[in-house]
Amino acid sequence: MKKIHIFTHGDLDGVTSYLAVNWFIPDASFTYTIISNASNVREEVLTFLGSHSFKDYNRIFFLDLDCYDAKDLIEEKNVFIIDHHEAHVNKITENGKYENATSLVKVFPSCCLLIYKIFSKLFENAVITKEQKTLLGIVNDYDSYQLQIKFSVPLNWVFWSYNKKIESFFNRFYNGFNGFNNNEISMIKIKKNELEKIISELELFKGKLNEYNVLACFADECINEVHDYILHKYKPDITIVIISKPKRVTWRKNLNSKAPLHILAEKLCDGGGHEYAAGGNITDRFLTFTKKLQPLDG
Repeated sequence: MKKIHIFTHGDLDGVTSYLAVNWFIPDASFTYTIISNASNVREEVLTFLGSHSFKDYNRIFFLDLDCYDAKDLIEEKNVFIIDHHEAHVNKITENGKYENATSLVKVFPSCCLLIYKIFSKLFENAVITKEQKTLLGIVNDYDSYQLQIKFSVPLNWVFWSYNKKIESFFNRFYNGFNGFNNNEISMIKIKKNELEKIISELELFKGKLNEYNVLACFADECINEVHDYILHKYKPDITIVIISKPKRVTWRKNLNSKAPLHILAEKLCDGGGHEYAAGGNITDRFLTFTKKLQPLDG
């Protein structure tokens, strides 16, 4: 039996990407490392290598992660990198390709859908059900922030409600998506009420970043939904939500804006991302920028 270890991002897209690989290679033995903060890839790889060797596995996958900063650690023939972040694409273009590892890195709406497109050609005999394809479509809709499918936001709420996210999500949705059960429906109702309360208490701050209009706020829950609310109601070029507990910053932009989010997040927050969504850390540079912000109603 093939031994496969997967490093994947700890969000909905990353965990669904892990699930998708399992669908296409069902006869393998899987282990995994969840990386919640994408900027910690190098640290997580070093920790893994402290007690493991890539040579112990038939394949090592890096999914939904910009792992270029760990390039020197992961240049092995059995390493496969699948990612959709623009910042990762740019690093490869500017600094050179992976030499030994196989990289399938391109700008795409989501990593899980990119995996489906790639693996459907590599594993032509794999049977992916209608329900599994539905799950991929919902996750892709959420991760690309199109939010055109009514199940997208609730599914993300369900995902983050799990204490053991990867095991619980894997067991619940291995066979795909065919609706929510009664417990999930109850949880979704609670989350909707929580979101309404958060929005009613928001304090917004306005400012400029280069030529772009920015609205910023603090929130520790329902982060993406807060972004969506601000973008739809006020239509700034960029929204920034500061998450105080893990000292993180998330960025979103208006679909009509040309703001280079991944570059701004990298410069101010030591972060990165893709076209419409990015993230990073609260840095001294970011704190200097926030001093220029003023209350929206001030």
